Amino acid sequence: MITWTTELARGTLNTLGRFMSRPEDAKARAAVRRIETQLGLGRLLDEHGTWTEAARELRAKLEGFLRASEELPQPGRGVRSRDRTVLVVGSAHLDVYCDYDPAGSDVLDKIGDVTIWVGGCGYNVAANLARRQVPTALYTYLPPWSVASDFVERQCHSLGVNTRFLLRAGVKSADPAFVGYRCAGELAGAVTSTLVDKVPLDEAQLRPAVEESCLVVAECNLTHEQVRLVARVAKALAKPLFLAGVSEPKAGRVLEAYREDLGPWAFELFAVNEREADKVFPLSWRETASGAWCRHVRSKNVLVTRGAAG
Repeated sequence: MITWTTELARGTLNTLGRFMSRPEDAKARAAVRRIETQLGLGRLLDEHGTWTEAARELRAKLEGFLRASEELPQPGRGVRSRDRTVLVVGSAHLDVYCDYDPAGSDVLDKIGDVTIWVGGCGYNVAANLARRQVPTALYTYLPPWSVASDFVERQCHSLGVNTRFLLRAGVKSADPAFVGYRCAGELAGAVTSTLVDKVPLDEAQLRPAVEESCLVVAECNLTHEQVRLVARVAKALAKPLFLAGVSEPKAGRVLEAYREDLGPWAFELFAVNEREADKVFPLSWRETASGAWCRHVRSKNVLVTRGAAG
């Protein structure tokens, strides 16, 4: 960890201050992005390991400017308009893949390649939308002090995903990550550590995020209680809600989430693959009309994708 003295923190703040009067200037955005990346928005410590006053002031200014800059035109991404923003509520974590050769599979310390990137269903949806120049915001919880959290936030910034709702949870947690072990390209085992499903969604925080969006996308890494809350808020604010099934064990949360107060249709779209559909729908679902699928999961539309792996 870098140690920042009070003098250095104040110097950084003064340098940044020259740009603050012209927030529309591209140099200001570039300067803030660069400083934000270097400092990690909160790693300003003095020699005793405590926050400095300058650090607190700098963080507040940086976060305020970054929030404001989300409304400014971004190169190649168009103007970020609140009434066109897709809000994605779901998971974000590190994806770590460890690849090794079968020849060395009988030893404990295997020689191979390790790849680290950002993943999680919520992040993947938001990132793919942003790459297609769709204004997107990601709503998720991350640990307050974590390399994984910093990495997720930087990747969102680099893609143009609005990070106003990347919330730092006030609970101790392991780093959110999926660690997969692959032998000759085939998944041999994995460990997953998530956070978003362990923190109760705060309706007071969620409501303004939904209100500013034109569409909400949720995914079944959320608990069924969390999905229900998102559905209730989206219904109250007349926002369409899409739900992704994520995996075979989790897709059934679409059924657990439903309550009569959501009305006949809780979702605008429910998306699953064939293997997930086998877990959610009755065994004869392939032989029944698609309208029966919709009524079963209380969704106006159901999308079932097909492929070699589901």
